[in-house]
Amino acid sequence: KESKHSSPPLLRKRKTGKNQNTNNYDNDECESVDSNSVTSEQETDQDTTKNKRQKITSPSLEQQHQQQEEQKTQQETNDLTQGYRNLAETIAKHRGALNEITRAHEIIAEGKLLLKMARSRRKTLRKDIGVYMKQLEELELQRSPCEWNNMYRRLEAYVAEHGHCYLATHQSRREG
Repeated sequence: KESKHSSPPLLRKRKTGKNQNTNNYDNDECESVDSNSVTSEQETDQDTTKNKRQKITSPSLEQQHQQQEEQKTQQETNDLTQGYRNLAETIAKHRGALNEITRAHEIIAEGKLLLKMARSRRKTLRKDIGVYMKQLEELELQRSPCEWNNMYRRLEAYVAEHGHCYLATHQSRREG
């Protein structure tokens, strides 16, 4: 593609095997070269020189790759170390939880034993309460005479004689 204002093509002498010192440029010996290709060759030479300088001053791709691998390995090592720390902490917490569970079972067993003992004691105390109540009733009945105590004694005598405590409320109705 040529622009409207392009420079005239440069002529470069082709090697034909003839005497190179002759300035005989004819169409057979010359080829046209546009200025863009010359500039392109110069830029390529400059890029090559620049690349050589960069190779000298910057680390090679191999060294960069090696550094990246070392960083990756270091990061993996750090991750593994942290993972093992987390695992050790979790195992320690787990053991603590197991100890708490064991202690809770011991407390429950102690509680069950205490509960059994309390129920047994309560049963004994109920019997004792019954005995004490009966003793108090006897003492009340033996105490000074009162109308209620007298009637209660008569009821006990009636039950002993007849086997029941169903009393007629009015004798007149029964006889009549």
